[in-house]
Parts: sequence; structure tokens; C-alpha cells
Amino acid sequence: MIYYFAYGSNMNSKRMLERVGEFSIIGRGVLNDFRLAFNKKALGKVGEVYANVMPSLGDYVEGIVYQFDEIHKLDKYEGYPNHYDRKLMTISIGGEPTEAWVYFAQEDRIAEGLMPSKEYLEHLLQGKEYLSEAYFQSLLYVKINLNQNEDEKIRESFIQYYLHQFKLDLSHFFSLIPDESKFHDDIKNKRIYTIQYEQLTPKKGNLGFLSNESKHNFLIALYYCVLIDMVCYTYFKSHYEKFYRLTMYPKLIGNCLSACNYHLNPKSIFHAVYGPNFSEKNTILIKRLILLQEFFKIEVFNFTVNKVNGRVPIVIGIGGNNTAEVIKSFGKFDLSKVVAILSVTPYYNKPAQEGFYQHYIALADAAPKPILLYNVPGRTGRNMTAETTLRLSAHKNIAGIKEAGPEMAQTIAILKDRPSDFLVVSGDDEIVMAQIACGMDGVISVAANAFPKQFTDMINAAMSGDFAGAKKINDGLVESYTHMYAENNPAGIKGFMFEQGLIQNELRLPLVPASDALQQKIKSCLKKMSA
Repeated sequence: MIYYFAYGSNMNSKRMLERVGEFSIIGRGVLNDFRLAFNKKALGKVGEVYANVMPSLGDYVEGIVYQFDEIHKLDKYEGYPNHYDRKLMTISIGGEPTEAWVYFAQEDRIAEGLMPSKEYLEHLLQGKEYLSEAYFQSLLYVKINLNQNEDEKIRESFIQYYLHQFKLDLSHFFSLIPDESKFHDDIKNKRIYTIQYEQLTPKKGNLGFLSNESKHNFLIALYYCVLIDMVCYTYFKSHYEKFYRLTMYPKLIGNCLSACNYHLNPKSIFHAVYGPNFSEKNTILIKRLILLQEFFKIEVFNFTVNKVNGRVPIVIGIGGNNTAEVIKSFGKFDLSKVVAILSVTPYYNKPAQEGFYQHYIALADAAPKPILLYNVPGRTGRNMTAETTLRLSAHKNIAGIKEAGPEMAQTIAILKDRPSDFLVVSGDDEIVMAQIACGMDGVISVAANAFPKQFTDMINAAMSGDFAGAKKINDGLVESYTHMYAENNPAGIKGFMFEQGLIQNELRLPLVPASDALQQKIKSCLKKMSA
């Protein structure tokens, strides 16, 4: 009796039964210092490949270990000796080293850059019972070979639809929804256009519940949800409430976003759909989706520049947790229209202090305008210390910082040792008066959006040394500060501005307007302030 390590289509035990007859399954085997590769040219199938294993230090391949009487029973199915060679290799079974036969593709039968068929990959997925969860998930993310012409046709029509037809089609869609529709209660019609709700209910932690064909639909549906938010708020405000009420949109976008961990950038979406090993180099669509997303950012920037029309200096916010991508973003805006770039500390991945330093040095070296640091650990998850800020202040293209750090002591330390031309402004309305007393140069404010005169008068009084006058004004604003940050920012400030008749009380998901209880407190606060 011999042991055989199956890592490819023979992980389908039904296929093994047809090929060798009786066998026993020993369990999961691991071939260390090798990687799984789909690069063995499929005989008689142009453009398709089968599985192979390639030496790769530190990697591993999982498979099923079979026991049966003679290895030669598999030879004709594995193309030995003309397509595959076989060797006795040491594999691990439950941590124990064991010799087993392993087939390797011959060098002249290897072709890189191709993909397996859906049917072939399904054979590998049949081995789920004997594979680790992580390894099985990696198989789900293997890209399969599709009809390229048809695939490109779908991709092109998708792009054209969103670039040219979206608003017209959306308007028509609204016109078809009756005022008293029960669309949202009809299980058979829970869909936005042709995207079925049942396909878009993610299982916790992965998208493995989707077939490879459905992943493309999922991607389209997610972007549909993101774009519909933008378009509705911009062009269809009067229809938005009806659409929200009469369709499955709220549930749909919630499901889509949760599957992508609430990251809306195209790369995160593609990684949620295709897995962490997805390569944007092989996909046209991701590049076009990035451009589509950036289109909206640029539109907002251009609108702002035109509206301001040179009346006051403009600072643009360009930040992120990928240094190279932030630098690329500098070239996407007409930065001749701004005086500085405000760039938030990298979020989510929680860099070390040296990481912060190197990140900002790289930005400053590349930026065509001065960089303003922005430290806001309550939002990003990691504080940039006073020591790091002072190191960065020596760079000729780093002009200052918006400091919203955790404590006054940090602010005082920065103010004590900063260069004379290094700007330090506050990001905390609640304590800015005290910070100005310590030497701070001003504030980038939230509260000033609702109370521009009062807040500006308070700041000017403090900057001139009239702290008694500043305190009097600030005392009248203290309650509003509490309500502004009670739930989320900007829900609080938008609640104030809505009650003042300045804006509509609209936010994009995952943000939501202030709760009814908080909105009542905001109303009451405004009444007191106007009394």
C-alpha cells in the first residue's frame, strides 16, 4: 500500500474512486516549503491550466492523503511521464513526517499568467472537509478563466452605464415606483434592478458563500449602492426618502459594506470580493472604478474652489494609510488653487512613531505645497507624540500641525520647543481657549460652522489676550460643544445647522443623523442661546 498526496483535482474523492477504485483517506497532508500554482497547461484546452506545486521557502500546500495499492493506477490520468513527474516527498500528517507520492508538472508544460476553469477549481473545493479554513478560503479567491470577450463586454457596459446612463436610468426607476408600493415586502422582488437580495447576504468573515459568477454581481451591487448615495444626495433629494422607504436599499448597502469591513475604496472592495492576493495589474475594472470614485472627489474640490473664488485661502485634505497612494493623489488635484495640504496621520494600521515620521517625510518631499500634519488619535487609533511632531517640524515643507491629541501636556510640549515658523492650531473646540493661553495659533473648528460670529469673536478675544471676554462667549457655547460630539461627528453639527435652516439633515452611511433625543436637546440648546 502507498500514500498519495492530492493537491489538485484529485481532492474530489468521486474522481479518485473512478480512477483507482478502492482507497482510504488518511486525512489532511501538508507539503511545506512549496506553494500552489495554477500553471500546468491543460491538454487540449487553450488558455486553461491545472494545479501544480512549486518550491517556495516558507509557504505550504494543503491536500488530501490517500492510501491505495499501486501509484501507477494514477499515472495515465496525471499524464506521467509526459506531462507530470512524480516523486516520493516528505509531507506532514497531523505533524508527523510521512513519505507520499507527489506529482509535479514538467518544466516544458508550465505556462504562467493563465487561470483554471471553473469546473477544474470545483474539484479542489470538494476537499473542503479535509482542509483548514484559511486554506479553503484562499481557494475560493482563485481567479478562474472566463470567456474573455464576454467578460470584457460586461466590464465595458458596466463602466459606460455608470459614466453615461446612471442618472437617466435612476430617474426613470424612481418614476416607476408607485407612491404606496409594497415593493419592500415582496420576497420575490427584493432587488435593485437585477441584483438579487439573496445573493448579497454575506456570511460572517468572508464571501465564500458566493459563486465565482456571483462575485462580479456583488461588486456591481456594492458600487451601485455607493454611487446611488452620491447621486441621490446630489440630484434626487426629493425622491431619496421614497426610494429609501420603498426598496431594500438600506439592508442591501448594509450587507455589502459589512462584507468589505466598511472600506469604500475600490481596492478594499476588490479584496473583499477576490481575496487578499488579488492583483490590480490583471484587472481593467479596478482602475476604472478608482477613476470613477476619484471623479466625485475632484468634483467636490472644483466646486469649492469656484465657490470660494479666491476670497479666502483654501487648505485641501489629502490623507490615508498608504503613503504611496497619498503621494499619487497630489497629482489628481489642481494644487495651485490651495495654500497647503492637511494630511491626517495614517489610520487603522496603527504605525509606530518612526512610521509616522517616515510617512510624513515622504509626503513633504513629494508635495508641491506645504504639509500640515493632523493628529487626531480619537479617530485614527494611534497618537503621534510631541517628540515625533517636533522631529517633523524641522522639514522645510512641513508648515504646522492641527493637534487634537489626548492631553494638554502634549500640546504644551509641542508649543515649548517648536520652531518659530511652525504653525500649531487646535482641533478641539472645547479646549481651544485654554490652548491659546498656552501659545496656540488658532483652531480648525467644527462649532464655527453653526456659530461663526460667536466662535470667531471668542477666538479673536483669546488671541488678543482678553481671556475674560473670551470666557464669557465660550461659556455660552459650552453646552453646544457637548451635543456636537455626543453621538458622531458630523451628526451633531449638522443637527444644529439643520435647525438653523442652513442645510438638510442628510448624512451618508455608515453615518446617520442625530437621534430624536439628541435633536431635541439641540433644539433646546438653540433656544437658550437665542434667549
